[in-house]
Amino acid sequence: MEPQTRRTVTQVVKMAPRMAPMAMEMMVMLALMIEFQKMQAEAPEVNVEAEVKDHEWSVDVSEEAVKARQAQLPGEFKQKLSIEDDEEGGGNTIYDELGDWIQAQAAEKGGIDNVDSISIYVKAKELGIEAKSRTILVFAQTLFDQNICSQIPKRASMLKQVINSERHEKALLGGTERLIGQLGTEHPGLYDQVVKILQLYYHHDLVSEEVCMAWGSKASKKYTDISISKKVRKAAAPFLTWLQEADEEESSDEE
Repeated sequence: MEPQTRRTVTQVVKMAPRMAPMAMEMMVMLALMIEFQKMQAEAPEVNVEAEVKDHEWSVDVSEEAVKARQAQLPGEFKQKLSIEDDEEGGGNTIYDELGDWIQAQAAEKGGIDNVDSISIYVKAKELGIEAKSRTILVFAQTLFDQNICSQIPKRASMLKQVINSERHEKALLGGTERLIGQLGTEHPGLYDQVVKILQLYYHHDLVSEEVCMAWGSKASKKYTDISISKKVRKAAAPFLTWLQEADEEESSDEE
């Protein structure tokens, strides 16, 4: 304590018998505050801005480092990361796992029609992808075969639990294109069933008019060869024409 402050405190103590307790306490506190302010004024200025080096902020984003960090995450988060990566990826993914499981169940039970829809949905939910549009792409290629027209009504309720956006609807149409392309060589009659397939999708509210019209307006190589895509859309022409005419008729009635 500085001499001047010590003297001030001493004087306050000597005056104590003549002062009320509260007044004495306030005087002591005032003396100590004066000392503290003086110490602050005399203290050397310190630069509190810490030097931040570039390497302290950099993050290794190499494939090996990302995998190492992902391996340290709890299982639930690792699965979620894998799902997000798989949305744009390929190869052996969680979607392949779902497709392989469905095909194995079909082989075990003597055909895809013997695999219960609830079991399929539960499996997708276990994998954490029951709401993903790419799951619909898997379903379109594994739940249906050359008997697709009789299979759609049986799967419609389950599919409606998953299809909740235009992206899902496009995946259903794209997966169906791919299925027809895969089976079309051995079962060329599938192209003749395209109109019926689309009618069933539309009837069961699995695809909307807007998505169907947009899909039919241009062939795409996103899901299958461009030649197959064109062939499927050509086969779909009567259905697309019916949609267009129905829309025009509805518009004229409103006028």
